[in-house]
Amino acid sequence: MTDHSDSTGITGAPRTDRTTVDEILGIIAAEEPRGVTADQVARAIGLGFDGTVVQDTLEELVEQGVLNRLGIGHGAVYTLSAGV
Repeated sequence: MTDHSDSTGITGAPRTDRTTVDEILGIIAAEEPRGVTADQVARAIGLGFDGTVVQDTLEELVEQGVLNRLGIGHGAVYTLSAGV
């Protein structure tokens, strides 16, 4: 079995690299305190209009305590956790 984790410990397919995580966090930070949806993140980093391409990474960042998720489904809004 192939380990798709990167240096951040974030797993997924396709593999998420540190640059992508940094881009995601930068996009969310720029929109604080309002936050952004997965679709907005995907568009901002040039991955199209469908947020499902970044959803796994966003959810892993929520699980790690880096991001907060407000809501569920396509309309969920992501913000930085306090202290990040």
